[in-house]
Amino acid sequence: MPVDVVPVFLVPLGLAILVAGFIDQFTRVRGPGAYFALSLLQEVATAGVVIYWLRFIRPSPLSALGLRGSGSDVGLGVVFGVVMLVVASIVGATILGIARAILGHPVHLPQRIPRSVRGVWFWVTGPVIFLVAPVAEEIFFRGFLYRAVRRRFSVPWSVVISAAVFAIAHIYLLSIPVIFVDGVILALLFEWRQSLTTSIAAHAANNLLIFLVLLSTRT
Repeated sequence: MPVDVVPVFLVPLGLAILVAGFIDQFTRVRGPGAYFALSLLQEVATAGVVIYWLRFIRPSPLSALGLRGSGSDVGLGVVFGVVMLVVASIVGATILGIARAILGHPVHLPQRIPRSVRGVWFWVTGPVIFLVAPVAEEIFFRGFLYRAVRRRFSVPWSVVISAAVFAIAHIYLLSIPVIFVDGVILALLFEWRQSLTTSIAAHAANNLLIFLVLLSTRT
């Protein structure tokens, strides 16, 4: 149900904030190590809360999320992952051009993995970005959020709402238009195939390409 989206969205966020406070106050984990731990926690908690909700709060089979698909769904997802990267690059360049014209100086989009995350922490954070995050985020944003909104609204409105929440959840202001476009593509792909496998594959392919680009700049 749409009303379920709010608590399922807020619980992982609240948990991450609590753990961040704990790490800061009671451990010596700092910098890249803390970033890795919190990134992994946030993604695992996002998927975990959805699964818990469907298991105990609103008992439903996991197939209700659209967790099905075939090899063709994976292949199609990979293709759209490349499309996402190309479209997002165009949108990102446009946003940076507008921001530079307004501010009078060059600006940059935040990198998916901060520049401070290097060495072994960069390598262990990579799989979180291109393996864990696509699964967890697609389970929530497309399998849970989009399907819930779709019960109340038309496809265009459902796509816009789910993509907007997806973008806002990534926090950084300049990145919001880019992530919004990604969310639109992923939602339309999910609506078309009704398979979370396709959107997970697209998300994973996109994030893997981003990781490889970042890797090329840090070696």
